[in-house]
Amino acid sequence: MHKRAYRPEVADFLETRKLLSAAATRTAEPYPYSRRLFTFTAEHIRLGFYLYNQYRDIDQLHAEISDVAVHVPFQKADNLGPRIETILDRMQESIAGHVRNAVRSAQNEVVALIRTDVMAHVKAGEVVIR
Repeated sequence: MHKRAYRPEVADFLETRKLLSAAATRTAEPYPYSRRLFTFTAEHIRLGFYLYNQYRDIDQLHAEISDVAVHVPFQKADNLGPRIETILDRMQESIAGHVRNAVRSAQNEVVALIRTDVMAHVKAGEVVIR
């Protein structure tokens, strides 16, 4: 049985080879995400929480948020759905415990979660807001 010696394709420093491999994998264009859709998502989530304050229907709140969550880029890959569900579960527990401003806090958390997620992808170069 013969053993082969390791021979790198590029005879250079490891850092340079790593940069070359990273540049070779970067072929996709960034996802264009409109600023209008970005603000529409936040407004629609606020509307969902407003309706929740009016009617106390948690199923309607889930439906309102899931309707606009599909517009968030990479939402499935980032597990936004389960993270939003966690926030809503915490909100319900806070309401049961008579915590003041539980709905407002949950609304701010959901909007902030979506914004930080989108901005992380903008910083990574995967999303462009136009």
